[in-house]
Amino acid sequence: IAKHGLIADPILWQRLTMEEWHFAPRRLATDRLLRADLHTLVTRAIRVKRDVVEEDPYEAGRRALLNLGHTFGHAVEQVSGYAVRHGEAVAMGLAAAAHLSAARGACSPSLPALVEMVLTRLGLPIHIPPSLDSAALYAAMGNDKKKKAGRLRFVLIRDIGDVFVRGDVPRKEFQQILRDRLTFAMAVVIPILQLVLFGYAINSDPRQLPTAVVAADQGPLVRSLVAEGRPVVSVSEGITGLEERFLALTRGDLN
Repeated sequence: IAKHGLIADPILWQRLTMEEWHFAPRRLATDRLLRADLHTLVTRAIRVKRDVVEEDPYEAGRRALLNLGHTFGHAVEQVSGYAVRHGEAVAMGLAAAAHLSAARGACSPSLPALVEMVLTRLGLPIHIPPSLDSAALYAAMGNDKKKKAGRLRFVLIRDIGDVFVRGDVPRKEFQQILRDRLTFAMAVVIPILQLVLFGYAINSDPRQLPTAVVAADQGPLVRSLVAEGRPVVSVSEGITGLEERFLALTRGDLN
């Protein structure tokens, strides 16, 4: 849904930014209004894909836009041995594509942060697990079936609802984005864990921490903290081996 909003539906994207969509699945069984709202989102997303496919049924042009996030995402899936699920890998790929777009001057420098904020609010990961080998990721990207004339094709973002394909991205540029995504995950996750441990030793309220560390499903708290201008880190993402510990900390399960 997020991908299709980025590709061709700013209104769909706006709804993702303004409303709360990360919820316990069991709510769908009892909340009729939520089911109706979710149905409208899915319908809009399907409409984007339908329109693109109808316009380009044989993938001669515009249909390639549907691969937004997939050049990075497929590599993550493959190198992780498919331990990273497709939707999660594509979310990481969307974040990486936004950063690549900004690095090339194709979009506003603020767009990557917006994309990451929305994906995080949806409970999706945005950083490539640093446990994945960068050389293996490069190799996997080189095997991408969407290559044309031996060159990787990246779907880049100009703005919400405005994306385009480029096949001339220098290898050093997308390699740098991969390195940045891997390095950032490693550099941030460990200090944040230390911060959480310290914070919970003195106070269990995330509002008291210099950087608020909250579970991604705590939507109202995330929104209020963002409104206050506080930096927020969702701990439902990060190094796999630390993820459960992060979530336990935010729930107060650990001393």
